[in-house]
Amino acid sequence: MRINCSTDDADIQSRARLDNYRATWEEGADYSDLLAAIEEIDPEKEIDKDDFRFAMPGGKIYTKWEDFNSDYARALMEQYLQAQLQYDEQRRELANLRRLYTEGNANPEDILYLERQLDRSRDDLKRLANDVIRNEK
Repeated sequence: MRINCSTDDADIQSRARLDNYRATWEEGADYSDLLAAIEEIDPEKEIDKDDFRFAMPGGKIYTKWEDFNSDYARALMEQYLQAQLQYDEQRRELANLRRLYTEGNANPEDILYLERQLDRSRDDLKRLANDVIRNEK
């Protein structure tokens, strides 16, 4: 809950910077569970990195290869990720061509060609994503 402080408060800058987070605690409240949870945090612990993030129907998000039940869907996911990398590279290339064009150093035909290529790549990505979902069900 937000608590407004008076602008005449001598500690207002310190409160704004949260120099002393305990100053924000309600008097008499028990924060022992919170402090214990904080103490259990291990800053040296490695955080599991996602292999990828892929939204499935029903709000499920696949993040690891082991999430797949179908070997064929897993193979399609590999194709999808490869196509996504190529798509991202094309987008970077297009952005670079557009920048060069503003400097007078790019052919507008190259930009138009790459824009059409990106449209096809986007369609391919949608098709691959649908294939992954359809074959994972």
